[in-house]
Amino acid sequence: MFDSAQASFDQVLAVARPESVEARELISAVVAAARRENQQAAARLTAIGDLYAVRFAERDELSDQWAVDTESAVAVEIGAALNIAYERAKDQVSLARGLRERLPLVSAMFRAGELTLDIVTTLLQRTTLITDPAVLTHVDATLAGAAARLMRLSYGQVCGYVDRVIATHDRDAVRRRQKAADEREIWVIDGLDGMSSIGGTMPTA
Repeated sequence: MFDSAQASFDQVLAVARPESVEARELISAVVAAARRENQQAAARLTAIGDLYAVRFAERDELSDQWAVDTESAVAVEIGAALNIAYERAKDQVSLARGLRERLPLVSAMFRAGELTLDIVTTLLQRTTLITDPAVLTHVDATLAGAAARLMRLSYGQVCGYVDRVIATHDRDAVRRRQKAADEREIWVIDGLDGMSSIGGTMPTA
């Protein structure tokens, strides 16, 4: 349905606004720049994932007893190197690990520039509850193969597509996600100093 609608729109646009050589060159420049942006984002996360693997391999008996885990330690390094907040750095380390350890085929499409960072982030978030390695392998392959289609979908459509893919392989993961969403809550705890603490659980996306 979406493909036919896009095709019809393209046909109408072509009649209403004939393309010039300059316009085609500009469109080509836009496409090339977008691909480079995707590839550069993928290269950054790939390097972060590789750094995590190096630091994890360097652990010894003493470092295993440290309160700070490897992911947190790498986040500190990345935060300092990129001059960004620790929380943002840790998000990047988490994404990098997810691509490296859970969705390697999706990661390959990302490195090729076929997927955006936003879409890749959504794919990782929607597949976090898959625990069976065999199921995850199938889902990874399906999502990587659907890269071109995913690029044309809205955020909500991407989420729906991923959930349908997961449901064909692991219905429990979908149920767990729905249960977690149904049980989301916010709470407030009154303190003794006239202040209150607020906490809660909510979807990551």
